[in-house]
Amino acid sequence: LVMELCQGGELYQLLKERRAGHTSQQVIGIEEQKARQYFADIVKGLNYLHNTMRITHRDLKLSNILLYIDSDQQSVAKIGDFGLACYTAATGQDAHNNISTYLNMTICGTPNYLAPEVVQKRPYGQEADLWSLGCLLFAMLVGRAPFEGHSLRATFDKVVAGVYTVPETVSPAGRDIISKLMQTDPQRRPSIASLLEHPFVTGYKLFTLPPSLTTLNPPTIGQMDARGLKPIKQTIKHGTIAIDPTSRVIVTGDADRS
Repeated sequence: LVMELCQGGELYQLLKERRAGHTSQQVIGIEEQKARQYFADIVKGLNYLHNTMRITHRDLKLSNILLYIDSDQQSVAKIGDFGLACYTAATGQDAHNNISTYLNMTICGTPNYLAPEVVQKRPYGQEADLWSLGCLLFAMLVGRAPFEGHSLRATFDKVVAGVYTVPETVSPAGRDIISKLMQTDPQRRPSIASLLEHPFVTGYKLFTLPPSLTTLNPPTIGQMDARGLKPIKQTIKHGTIAIDPTSRVIVTGDADRS
């Protein structure tokens, strides 16, 4: 395979690094503000696959999400591994509603991310990717898969019943979008277009200065060359503040709080 370089590796590896040093009883996911960004990237990619390319991925999971580092040293989530992907034909009103008219029967994917209709060997379409997307988001925020049984059969029983618990540490917006994606009835899962408008996605914003402040021109006391400084990032009460290699100060806030 020849593909672009994704220097950040897999999302799964990032999660493993965050969990390093913690006991097995402790569950730690990716910080929610960063998870929002990655989720928005994945949704945009899935929107392109489903609605432009008519492709069903069928194996969305943490280890198939790669992190590309852009020119601003920001990580961007990209969907990889199309070994199980297939074309899905959709036409007319069904295509407008994101409903697949051509349904697959092949059972494939990763157990903890399989949709109930796949587990039950029922015909399925692109909606199965939306269920997997919900599982992927759960794993990002919580640090583990939503369905874990003592055996494969026990795991599948939980999947079919839709039995899972989202910890209170996840924001209301996060719990809401997970519950919408992980509907056991495929027809009740949201469209990709609606996901892009969900508060969990739209809540990922950088603070911007009001115009009155951006026009200020304070007197210059001296010039500071920060090119020799290492990038630094500090977590604050409601977000993060960072200095990047170009000397920019970037403040990222939690949009759920004022």
